[in-house]
Amino acid sequence: MSMTQEQLKNWHDKEYLVRETEAIAESDDLTRTGRKIRQYKEAFAAIGPVTEAMDQVLSERLFHAQQHFLDRRSQDMLRGKKDLGALKVYQIQQAQKTVQLLQRSMDEAGVLFAAITNNQPNLDDSDLVGKLKQQNHENHQSLRRAEETIQTIIAHGPLSACNLPEPPT
Repeated sequence: MSMTQEQLKNWHDKEYLVRETEAIAESDDLTRTGRKIRQYKEAFAAIGPVTEAMDQVLSERLFHAQQHFLDRRSQDMLRGKKDLGALKVYQIQQAQKTVQLLQRSMDEAGVLFAAITNNQPNLDDSDLVGKLKQQNHENHQSLRRAEETIQTIIAHGPLSACNLPEPPT
């Protein structure tokens, strides 16, 4: 399989929008964040294809981030009702789904990077490939943070804005 420069750009652009959506999914500003997520989804839909597998996993990550943002209202209701057991289960399930999707995304990225290296070695040193590798590195860091979040929830109970661990610097 040979990746075209256009597919690489599409991959970069889609990955960027997904990462931005994942980053704002924890926002408490429901109105602005909802609008921003809709803009990201529209921009994502307007971008051309990468590969079927990568498009699928990126679409799933985008949907998961959006759904997590929308489900936070339910979290607030659970917290208000002091249903901490249900909140703990929900937060663990969300983090596990994030881990699963990030792992699938990184697995597919490995396949695509191998295809790039094998079929177009001159692209391996391109600025775009470097950006994609950086995004993949950031996905790896997000995966580790999500795994740490699962362990924190298991050990300490549901997370709230008051007891979220500080991200590593």
